[in-house]
Amino acid sequence: MATAVNLGIGILQVHLLLRWWGPEAYAGWMVVLAAIAMLGSLDYGQSVYFGNEFMRLEIRQPNAAKIILSSGVWCASALAVVELILAAIWIFAAPTTLGGAGGSPEGTWIGALFIHLGYWAVLGAPAGMAAKLYLPAGLFSRLSWVMTLQRLVGFGCLLGAVHGRMSVAAAMAAQCLGWSAVHLWMLADLRRTFPLFYPFWKGARIAIAWKNFIRSLPLSLASGFQQCASNGLLLLAAVFLPGSQIAVFAALRTAANLVMQGSTVLIHPLMPEFMRYHETRAGSKLCNSIRAAWLIGTTVTCLGLAVGLPWAQFL
Repeated sequence: MATAVNLGIGILQVHLLLRWWGPEAYAGWMVVLAAIAMLGSLDYGQSVYFGNEFMRLEIRQPNAAKIILSSGVWCASALAVVELILAAIWIFAAPTTLGGAGGSPEGTWIGALFIHLGYWAVLGAPAGMAAKLYLPAGLFSRLSWVMTLQRLVGFGCLLGAVHGRMSVAAAMAAQCLGWSAVHLWMLADLRRTFPLFYPFWKGARIAIAWKNFIRSLPLSLASGFQQCASNGLLLLAAVFLPGSQIAVFAALRTAANLVMQGSTVLIHPLMPEFMRYHETRAGSKLCNSIRAAWLIGTTVTCLGLAVGLPWAQFL
């Protein structure tokens, strides 16, 4: 279900945004999303590392896991604020590196960038860290439904704004409001389901947050390299290409990513099992899970390439 929703939204979003907004505004939207993804690589590592530590400790040491969770919530918010500061420095020092392709002569793409980063600092990042509670409890399906609901609500808010010919900034504000509503509902559900860990932000320790953040830097660095190869390329293209060509580039990249997304969605449910088998020293089960992830990932990717190959001549 979640895979079908993600694929459907990805396909419809490209078509409808290009149709209702036009290539210039669509290009500006994609440039903003690329800038957000580049800045977001800063907190990717800590999200993964804190999440893994929490799942590892929650099995045997729930009190220690609560400290990890609360420390992760504050660390996520602090890094989101750092991203806001870096964005301000980026725009002030080298605004042309984000291109003039916003499709918005008033520069509302800058507003869209800061609206999203503000939402991420206040609610998105800490709520994302709190959502780690679902995984070790075996509630991955509930988390999947929450993420699917978030995608649907955000997509609906975005389409409403775009259909009304609103600016890039207004569309981002509408989408963030939709996401915020789902996040608030999720936090209420987490409070009911996991009363032991509420309030999620209390009990944090700066020393633990800093230590785990330092240990997570290699993951963030790897994420940064990956973002440079994808979204960094789009930002580079925005410096030299007009908005219409950027729209074509972004649409083709989105189509390619949809093929890869299927394998990611299918493999992700195995991640909590990796941590559980590692902690319980179940070596054979861990190896079998890794083999299953490899088989699923390569099969979906190869099938996507095989299906798409006959259509390559029409691109």
